[in-house]
Amino acid sequence: MKLLLYGLHIALWAGPALSFTVHDVVIRGFSFNPNSVMAEAGDFVRFTFESGPHGVAQAAFDSPCVPLSSASSGNDVVFYSGIMTPSGSDTPTFTIEVNNTDPLWFYCPVDSHCQGGMVGAINPTSDETVNDFSSAAAGVSSSSAPSEPAGDVVIPSSTISSSSMPSSTTMPSSATMPSSATTSRSASTSMSASGTAESITTMTTATTSSPAASAMTTSGAGTLAINAAALLVAGALVLARILA
Repeated sequence: MKLLLYGLHIALWAGPALSFTVHDVVIRGFSFNPNSVMAEAGDFVRFTFESGPHGVAQAAFDSPCVPLSSASSGNDVVFYSGIMTPSGSDTPTFTIEVNNTDPLWFYCPVDSHCQGGMVGAINPTSDETVNDFSSAAAGVSSSSAPSEPAGDVVIPSSTISSSSMPSSTTMPSSATMPSSATTSRSASTSMSASGTAESITTMTTATTSSPAASAMTTSGAGTLAINAAALLVAGALVLARILA
């Protein structure tokens, strides 16, 4: 009996889910909305361009309107979207991943948009605020852009594939399967450090509606676990017959 339960435990075990938040910043008019985002390591910030031409480029706090020359401690690369010009319903996006909670500063490098206050920050501090950065930008004589786009990433997702489950295997009647993706999304609204409403989406990858369902992943680990469990169950039955 212990062997049987152990086999079933292997088959139904699932690893921990990975959660992250997608922070949406909309470029509308001549501003980033919101212009301040508080993000955790592993989160993503997605810039959506509803107006243009605009861009988003990383800068240093003490050098606004000037592209950062090397990777900062908060990001593996210096990010730059390039110049985006939306057309009709086409709203291009640019997404960066936040690697830690160090402050990241950004601006629009088009014409004098930066000097006009089109700047923002990720994880600003009480000593270095977005307002401070904007005030410093207003005194800059000219703005410049990086030579080429960099830093755009794809937000990860995970899906369940039923092909990883052997056709001869029967799921317990109490198990429920999600209809499509394992990625769950719950949209909510919070207040950013600057007091601006921030739209965020919390996403959890590799999350399923039951432990049994979570054993089935595209990596094939679910198939391996179930096959191992089947062998253990068969061994337990043989052992039971011998002992009988």
